[in-house]
Amino acid sequence: MLANRNIVLTGRNLPFSSLRAVAHWLVMGVKTLSQGCVRTRILIQGYYLLLFLASAILASSPTSALVQNQNQLLTVATVDNFLPCSDKYHNGYRGLSIDLWHTISSRNSINYKLKSVSTFDKAVEAAANNDVDLVISCHEINKERAGIVDFSVPYTYGGIGILSRKKRGLTFSFINRLLANEKIVRCTLLLLIATSLAALALKGELEEDNSYSRIWTMLIMGSGTHAFINSRKSTHLYVLTITIIRLVLISIIVGTSATIVFDSSKPKDASKLNKEQFASLLREGITVRSETATEEWIQMQIENIYGATSNFSKITPASSTEQMLSLMKEKKVNHIVTNTTMIPRYIKQIGESDSFHMSFKMSGQTPQAFIFGTNLHKDIRRTINGEIAALNRDGTITDMEERWDKL
Repeated sequence: MLANRNIVLTGRNLPFSSLRAVAHWLVMGVKTLSQGCVRTRILIQGYYLLLFLASAILASSPTSALVQNQNQLLTVATVDNFLPCSDKYHNGYRGLSIDLWHTISSRNSINYKLKSVSTFDKAVEAAANNDVDLVISCHEINKERAGIVDFSVPYTYGGIGILSRKKRGLTFSFINRLLANEKIVRCTLLLLIATSLAALALKGELEEDNSYSRIWTMLIMGSGTHAFINSRKSTHLYVLTITIIRLVLISIIVGTSATIVFDSSKPKDASKLNKEQFASLLREGITVRSETATEEWIQMQIENIYGATSNFSKITPASSTEQMLSLMKEKKVNHIVTNTTMIPRYIKQIGESDSFHMSFKMSGQTPQAFIFGTNLHKDIRRTINGEIAALNRDGTITDMEERWDKL
């Protein structure tokens, strides 16, 4: 019974049988001694016993466990062809997550070998099946993934965005936004009414034969109104009043219109996509990278809006970034659904920055992190999380992000 018992030492189990053997050795040694040597032998064997216990405690400490795990060769995976995050480049690897991992591993003497996987979903599957010890790409943390794998602390943030080809000329949607604005409509009506009344009043005051349409046109344009001023003080009052009213109302109309123009250039909230907007996107052509969180998101949007999956076929999946950009360049599609961090780079790669913009963007940001393999030791996990937290705090990761954004 005693042989099966364990004594817990600093978080690790040391077999009780080992301690019993040492104690037995001490007792038997004492029995073989003469009465005069017992004290000396007890001191010597007690000293050895203390050394044995100290060695056991040191061997079971977290630091020793970490050193032991650091000496192991970790299999680390990264998603290929997904800059600025990660990419296999010639005989090496590059990207934000690669730079971050190189920093962490070098500071802690962690041995590893890198391998690439083609998609984010396959990387998640590899970590869940313990085919790899760690995945170091920019994996978005969502409910589905968190149910099957463990994430590190986040080191960057992203979200869903839609890169769209700009529409040239004055569109009906823009005109509709102007007409739908109550402030513009009311100010325009007030301007027309005030100008009409002023023109009617001036017509009765003027001695010359001036037609009503001519007076109204000159007042609304604000040109040549000095011709209406004569010796009568009333004409001065009419012209001055309508001039002030005109300036105030036109300022409001122009300012409100400029705001609408500015707002129209900003991305709309992707979480509020309605059926009409989504139908327009589908009609104009959408592509998305296969086996990514963005593909899952757009499929979920179709199900929520249409209540069925029949419209999945209207989306053109792409197996690589190059294929997505090629579809956009060849005008086979007009929209790319991707991570917001990728859009500035895609616009640069297409080479027509004035022809594209981010039309929709999720209002919230999604945390992105490394993925731990199922059997990755807790000490290695703790080290990685601690390093990410420290590098986040001292601004190192921010510097890395800014450098990759410029490339």
